[in-house]
Amino acid sequence: MAKGNKKTEIDLLEIDPSQEAAGRAGAKGELQAADVSSGKSSGWRRRFIFIIYILAGILIISGGIMGAFLMGWIQVDGSPQPERAGNQRGPEKTAKPPEMGPTFKLSSLVINLNEPSGMHFVKATVVLELEKAADLEKIKERTAPLTDTIILTLGDQQLSDLINPEYREKLKKELLTRLNLRLPSQKIKKLYFDEFIYQ
Repeated sequence: MAKGNKKTEIDLLEIDPSQEAAGRAGAKGELQAADVSSGKSSGWRRRFIFIIYILAGILIISGGIMGAFLMGWIQVDGSPQPERAGNQRGPEKTAKPPEMGPTFKLSSLVINLNEPSGMHFVKATVVLELEKAADLEKIKERTAPLTDTIILTLGDQQLSDLINPEYREKLKKELLTRLNLRLPSQKIKKLYFDEFIYQ
């Protein structure tokens, strides 16, 4: 035997061609089954991740809407309003504002404020609301002492106080008390600033 024609034991084994074809088909089938099963599992994973994204989006959007409701940015017309004191269920009862009495407007006043520089002033016009129309003549008779009281009271104020709106409300009450002290009986019900400018 020549060296080139030497056969090994593996070569000597005879392989049946039908078995070889069946082996190849079986291996191919196993590979295809593995591909199909991996394709099924990857498709299922994609659907699962997609569903999770949708649920997360729904949670974020609903949380944002709920937050907007709680912050008061969104209101629903049919939402129940908190009950106020005195409100009763059933037909709504609207409270009438109290009727305004007759008014008397005093002249506009420019008054220097109590400041060391002496450069600050207030310009004010006061309107007095009276209890009844009969009191109007008595108020007109006492215009000078009422104006004097307003000048003295406003002249005692400082600019830093007048800037504060709460202080101005307190000042109105103080003026009302002082003006009623100048009258024989309490005739002034309320006091309004028709003009109030400070500098």
